[in-house]
Amino acid sequence: MFIGNIVTESNFDFGKLFNVTTNMSDTIEGLPTLIVGWGLVKEIFVDQKISILEKNIDKDISWTFTQKERRVDFEKDYDDFIKTCIDNLNSTTPYIFINILTCKLSDIKKIIEKIRSDEKMYIYIHNNSFIYLNDGKNTFGFDLNSVDFLKINRTKLYRLLYSTPNNDVFFNFDFIKKTIKYNIVNQQKLIPKIKRIVDGN
Repeated sequence: MFIGNIVTESNFDFGKLFNVTTNMSDTIEGLPTLIVGWGLVKEIFVDQKISILEKNIDKDISWTFTQKERRVDFEKDYDDFIKTCIDNLNSTTPYIFINILTCKLSDIKKIIEKIRSDEKMYIYIHNNSFIYLNDGKNTFGFDLNSVDFLKINRTKLYRLLYSTPNNDVFFNFDFIKKTIKYNIVNQQKLIPKIKRIVDGN
């Protein structure tokens, strides 16, 4: 599972979130794709007139220079590509907010069943104020302040989260590369999904 494709012949470390390959045939359909290198993009699209001034080849494919060719262009285009990938991940990851104060008891029971099940749950606790859970398909979120309002013991809640060995519970996202991190500052709901991808799950 990845958030985007990068086609390159360079040794730059793009991290584990991207499907890095030297061939277009190895890219994953439906994901944004960035081709790195003016020479490489001309080689790939040998039968198509590629403009050095136009970085977008089609809806999902763009290109940029290598760092050696034009470092400033590479850094800007790579950052734009990351934003595109994050936006795509956000639009393809269903998010369900659980309002503990108003939701049905049956909905809460379903979440508890997921937490206690054998399926791998990635659980991010943001600033001890909000919890995001990802089951591989959906991300669920609920406010810990509502838990406090209902006088539910947080210790018992945390104990529940840790009750299943498969659950990956974490409180920060230091595992994410800096180039990615500042693009998800306001997208905390994506963090458990991103950790799932980084771990190869």
